[in-house]
Amino acid sequence: MNTNNIMALLLANARHSEQVSHKHHGLSCPSCQAPHKQKISRAIQTQQPLLLILPAFPAKSANRLKTISAEPDLAEVMALRNLNALCEKIHAHHPYGVKLLICSDGRVFNDLVFVSDEEVSRYQQGIMRIIADESLSYLSTWSLEDEYPGMDEASMRALLMQDCGESYERVQSRLHADESFLYQFNGIHRFMTEDMLFLKPDESKNKVRNDAKKITYEVIRRSNAWSRLLANRFPHGLRLSIHPQPCGSDKLGIQFLSASNRWATPWHNVLLKNQQGWQLMKRSEAERLGAVFQQDHYVLEARPC
Repeated sequence: MNTNNIMALLLANARHSEQVSHKHHGLSCPSCQAPHKQKISRAIQTQQPLLLILPAFPAKSANRLKTISAEPDLAEVMALRNLNALCEKIHAHHPYGVKLLICSDGRVFNDLVFVSDEEVSRYQQGIMRIIADESLSYLSTWSLEDEYPGMDEASMRALLMQDCGESYERVQSRLHADESFLYQFNGIHRFMTEDMLFLKPDESKNKVRNDAKKITYEVIRRSNAWSRLLANRFPHGLRLSIHPQPCGSDKLGIQFLSASNRWATPWHNVLLKNQQGWQLMKRSEAERLGAVFQQDHYVLEARPC
């Protein structure tokens, strides 16, 4: 029974791909649950803490049409609070404990997305400071520096790809054969195109789209290498993801905050407070709606009739 209760809590926050959402809901789908139930059942049977692995919180997007600055803001604070609260609910059904390990992938591909190593360091330090200041006891962090201590950033990335990377040809073949992989590719390509159009205003749209496509292949190649490293390092961890996931995936997509679209994350958006509550939204969209900036978030007041 505890396995089902824990699974229900995770699926209540699930971020499914459009294909899954149109066909069925994970709460009633054995295929959506099976890969994750095994990890939960093992933790219960061995009386060990349930380990949740979440590659996330890399760095703020450099596109200031989306974000306020390079620093974590209220969007990160509330997302981390929500993750900690989810763990607390799970703990009520699993007395042996819960640990959520945020495996920051910022250093894995920041050189591809126009974010400096110094900005990644400041962002990661900010995330750790939030966890400490907010006493988010279920959360901890892990990054490329923990796997390759004492190495410079470029060497860490190179060694990651040497140890766990796949060829471009392999990525391309998967793109043509796997609908869910194509869905992920298109989502990341859209992000990259939006950012590059802002960061490289003098370049043509066609050139930006083509360059963004090449970068997207490498982002996915490195992201997959990071996933393999984490699977090897934490084989019994239940793998969460910031991306919408297809039915039967060994990763469970998870939503931290209400958002304007299923791909939205705190590091690609700002936090907006309106009559309905809190919502992630691009900075440009919040300002277009007339929202007012207040220190680390936006507020959209109700307009008089």
